[in-house]
Amino acid sequence: MSENVNVVIPTIGESVSEGTIGKWFFKEGDLVKKDQPLFELDSDKATLEVPAAASGKLKIIIPAGKSATVGTLIGMIELTEAVRESTGKSEPVKAPSNGKKDVKVSNSAPTPAVEAPTLTPAPSKSVETFSTKSVSVSDEDLKGVSPSKRRLIRQGVIPAPGSSASLWDESSQNIVRTPMTTLRKRIATRLVESQQTTATLTTFNEIDMSAVMSARSQLKDEFEKKNGVKLGFMSFFSRAVIEALAQFPDVNGRIEGDEILYPQYVNLGIAISTDRGLVV
Repeated sequence: MSENVNVVIPTIGESVSEGTIGKWFFKEGDLVKKDQPLFELDSDKATLEVPAAASGKLKIIIPAGKSATVGTLIGMIELTEAVRESTGKSEPVKAPSNGKKDVKVSNSAPTPAVEAPTLTPAPSKSVETFSTKSVSVSDEDLKGVSPSKRRLIRQGVIPAPGSSASLWDESSQNIVRTPMTTLRKRIATRLVESQQTTATLTTFNEIDMSAVMSARSQLKDEFEKKNGVKLGFMSFFSRAVIEALAQFPDVNGRIEGDEILYPQYVNLGIAISTDRGLVV
C-alpha cells in the first residue's frame, strides 16, 4: 500500500500568481528525502528552491521549463512501505479534497540533508568551449567566477577563462539557445522601458595606453611594408573587444522571444568614413 503527497507550486508573493519550474533536482523515480531541495522555482520577483514536503519516490507531472499557476499540481511523492521502513516512521499526509492541493509546500530555506543521493555526475575537468574543443579547467582556474557562470562554462554555453582564441574559429559558427527565466524576462522588460522613458548617459574611463603605443611604434614600419597600410590603434581595440567578449559573453548575446542566444563567434563591425557617409 502506498500514499501520495502532492507537490504544488507554492505561494511566492502577494502579487505573484504563477511561476516557472527552473529545474528539478531529481529525476523521475528517484528517492527524495524530506526538506531536500526538490525543484527550482522562478518568478518575476525572485528564484527560490522548494524543499520536499515528505520522503518517498518522485513522480514528475510538469517538466522543467514549463510555467504554472500557484497551487497547480506539478508532481507527487509516493510514500511506499519500503520508504516507511527505512525512515522508521510514516510521513503525515492530508486527505485529498476535490483534486486540490493536499500539502502546503513550505517557502522556508531547505536544511542540508544527510546522505543525500547524487543528483548529477561530478563535473568533469574537460569542458566544452566555444570551439567545441576540450580544455582542462580546474577549480583554481575558476577562482573568482560566480557559481552561475561556472555552471555555464561546464555546460559549454560560454568559454572557459583564457579561451578567447576559440572565438576566431570559423568552424564553430553556431548559436547556443538558453531559455530565459521569468525573473530575467522581467528585468529585460524593465530595462527596455527605462531606455524608452529616461535619458541614457555614457561614461568614459581613462586607461594606460603606454604599452600599446610602444608596441605600435616598434611594429608600424614592418606592418606598413608588409600590408601596404599603416598600423593604427583600431587593431588593438578590436582585439581587446574579442578578449572582453570571451570573458563577458552576455554582451555578445541577444534576445529572441523567450530565449537568450549566445553566438559561438564574433562579428565585429567597425564604422569608417567614406565619400558617401559613415559605413560599417
